[in-house]
Amino acid sequence: MSKSYKILSPQDLQNVSNSETTFALDVLNGLSEHPKRLSSKYFYDDTGSVYFQKIMNLPEYYLTRCETEIIE
Repeated sequence: MSKSYKILSPQDLQNVSNSETTFALDVLNGLSEHPKRLSSKYFYDDTGSVYFQKIMNLPEYYLTRCETEIIE
């Protein structure tokens, strides 16, 4: 038994809610790129985001300060 798959296009998402459309377009666009990518915002739920923000503010987590220094 063979399976078939449909490659989505932006037109396939016209009848989907805004948040679902945003997610689907981000995935569609990100996985169409070379190299493929997905935004890290989809890797964390609300609790995970809170923990990540707390980690970024720790003195031991120097990357945030380095990034801020580069941007300024």
